[in-house]
Amino acid sequence: MIAAQLPDGLSLRPACPSDQPFIARVYRHARPDLQWIDGEPDLLQTVLKQQFQVLQQGAGETYPEAMQFIIEKIRTPVGVVMVDFGEGEVRLIFLGLIPQVRGQGYGRGVLVALQQAARKVHCPLAVIVWHHNTLARQLYLAAGFELAGTGDMADKLVWRPESRDTPVS
Repeated sequence: MIAAQLPDGLSLRPACPSDQPFIARVYRHARPDLQWIDGEPDLLQTVLKQQFQVLQQGAGETYPEAMQFIIEKIRTPVGVVMVDFGEGEVRLIFLGLIPQVRGQGYGRGVLVALQQAARKVHCPLAVIVWHHNTLARQLYLAAGFELAGTGDMADKLVWRPESRDTPVS
């Protein structure tokens, strides 16, 4: 569990089955690259649904112990975070916010809480970032993450607890 302070009235609660429509909506907004698909709206919806299923199934198979949380601002859902406290590494699998709250520091607040949790378990915090997601990349780099591996479509960034005395706030 993430036992760290969250700023600005934010809280995390474990996701439950009834949260799936909200999680799918957050995911849909987190993938603007899929909006570039040239085709009928039904095709776009089908691809978005399939990609969301791939995320859920892939994360479940690769990280069976991963935890999914709903990020709330004063008991109102504003985002989703999926994280796995694996052996030797904390993996941030997905962090997404609804468009209405982006740019208000909530993502940074959740990221700082994850850094605090990673520090407590003495493990690096890793994330895969798509090349086209420049805002996320900027957030992670500003928070002290470093490039740990490159890929054709995405890169692995890692934050190491020993690399900073205190997390970015």
